[in-house]
Amino acid sequence: MNKSFAITVPFALLMAHSAFAAAPMKPGLWETTAVIEMPAVLKKVNTTIRSCFTADDIKNPQRLIPVLHEVGMKCEIKEYKLVGDNASFKETCTDKTTTMSGAGSMVMKADSYSYSANLEQKPLDAKSADKVVKVKETLTGKHIGECK
Repeated sequence: MNKSFAITVPFALLMAHSAFAAAPMKPGLWETTAVIEMPAVLKKVNTTIRSCFTADDIKNPQRLIPVLHEVGMKCEIKEYKLVGDNASFKETCTDKTTTMSGAGSMVMKADSYSYSANLEQKPLDAKSADKVVKVKETLTGKHIGECK
C-alpha cells in the first residue's frame, strides 16, 4: 500500500457532534467507545473518549453524528433521516489526498447510543484510485453524569 495513502481515521474520527430534534439523549458527560476496523490493512483501533453534550447539542439535528475531525478534513452529512430514536444518513469526508464516504446509522436512548457506519476510503490521486480501503466504524456511548 502506498505510504501516502495512510489511514488517518483513529482518534480524530471521534466526535464532531450532531444532535437531533427530539433526540431522547440527556445532556451531560458521555463516554464513547469506538472500534474502527480496516480489514484490508489488518488494522483495528479501539479507543474511548469523554465528551460533553449540551442541551443545545441535543436540540440541534445532526450534531451528535460522529464524523472525521482531522486537520483539513471537511465532512458533510446528507440524506439524514430521523424516525423515532433511529437516525440514518450518508457521510462524505475529504481532505487534500483522500475521500471517505458511506452510510451510517445511530440509535439514541436517554442514557446510551450506538452508531455504525460502513465507509470506503479512496485516494484522490489518479495513480492510486484503485486502492480502496473499507472501514467499519462501531461506536457505543453511555451517559455518565454532568459535565464539569
